[in-house]
Amino acid sequence: GRPYGAIPNLAIVKLGADGRIALYNRSGTIDLILDVVGFVSSTSQASAGRFVSLTPSRVLDSRTGNDGDNVSGPIGPDGTVDVTFAGRGGVPASGVDAVLVNVTAIDPTASGFLTVYPTGAARPTASSVNFVASQIVPNLVLVKLGTNGQAGIYNRSGATHVAADVVGYFTS
Repeated sequence: GRPYGAIPNLAIVKLGADGRIALYNRSGTIDLILDVVGFVSSTSQASAGRFVSLTPSRVLDSRTGNDGDNVSGPIGPDGTVDVTFAGRGGVPASGVDAVLVNVTAIDPTASGFLTVYPTGAARPTASSVNFVASQIVPNLVLVKLGTNGQAGIYNRSGATHVAADVVGYFTS
């Protein structure tokens, strides 16, 4: 069986000269899903696309409800909350294209996944955090900011608390 389900992870990888990357599996057989969520340009455009690292700052914790977005309690099945990143946790109120966020599913009631995506955009089919019931599962997520400097966090099934800690941002 699959005791842990699908396990996601974010990797920032330099492309080879042929524009490709190599993936290696040490042993056994695996199924692999590769989602491209962004890119870093090699051209120098003033300060656009520059990454700025931050001391981690919690901008969402649905267990406490003191996040500024009035998110209190777990995200229910097929539910989405919009989280404001611009102007919070060290992220400037403007001039930001995307944020790097550690998103954690906390004590979900059923197996499922979270998808983090720009508000105002169609929700992608890619998952950002996969979990089984009663786990605490984090994953690092790179997300473009959408409407009002926000990103939506969608929960597929069951109910789960969510924490989001911003750790950096990319300038626009």
